[in-house]
Amino acid sequence: MDGKRLRLGLGIVLLILISSLVVEWINPSFVDNHPLQKYLRTNPCPSDSVLAYLPTWGQAMYKFAGEGIEFAAFTRRITYAAPELLQIEDLSGTNLVKIVELTPNELRVVWTAEEFYEDRNLLKLWLEGDKSSIPGRAEALVPLQGPLRVGTSWTDDRYQREIVQVKQVVTVPLGTFYDVLVVESKALGSDDWVQHEYYAKNMGLIKREARLGAGDEDLLVISALEELNVGSDYTHVHRRN
Repeated sequence: MDGKRLRLGLGIVLLILISSLVVEWINPSFVDNHPLQKYLRTNPCPSDSVLAYLPTWGQAMYKFAGEGIEFAAFTRRITYAAPELLQIEDLSGTNLVKIVELTPNELRVVWTAEEFYEDRNLLKLWLEGDKSSIPGRAEALVPLQGPLRVGTSWTDDRYQREIVQVKQVVTVPLGTFYDVLVVESKALGSDDWVQHEYYAKNMGLIKREARLGAGDEDLLVISALEELNVGSDYTHVHRRN
C-alpha cells in the first residue's frame, strides 16, 4: 500500500511539473518579477500576427548592450505612435529615425533619416501627406513578414530574408525569453554579410547578430537587450487584427 501511495505521489508531482512546463510554452514568460510584466501580458494581437512580435507602448525605450564593434550598443526608442504607424529612433554613433508601418502580416520601414536630433512628431506630417517636410528618404524594407513559420522568405530593397527558427528560448542580459522567432537577412549582391534578428512574442526585438567578412576573419557583432523602460502610455496602437 505504501508503495502504491509513493508511486501515486510521484505521479502527481510529475504531472504538476509537466503541466507547468506546458503552460510556460503556451503562455511565453518574461523576466521574472519584471515591473512591466502585467502590461506585457496584455497584448491583444493574435499569436500568429506579426503585431504580436512588436508591442507598441508610447515612449518605450529598449537599451541594447553590444560587442564586436564600438557602436554595437544602442538605444531604441518608440517616440511617437499612431494607428498602424510608429516613429522609432535608434541612438548609437548617429541617430537614425524610422517611420514604420504595421499590419498583421508585415512590419515595413517606409522612411528613414540619419542625424535626426529633434523632438518632432513625423507621423503627423506623414498622415497629412506632407512628406516634403520630413527629413530623410523613402525606404522599402521589411524586417518581419508572415506567415510566422520556418521557411517563410521574402526580398525587400536591400535584403533576402527568411524565418529560420520559431519557438526558441533565448537568453539576453535582461533575462530569458520564450517563443522567440529568428529572421536571417542576407545583403543582396553580397556573400560576406549575414544578420540574425531575434523577436520575442509580446516583447519585440531582443537580440541582433551580424557576421561580417568570410573565412577565419569573420567579425561577429552582437546587440542584446539589457534594459526596457516604458512611459505612462501603455495603450497598444494597433487597430487591425
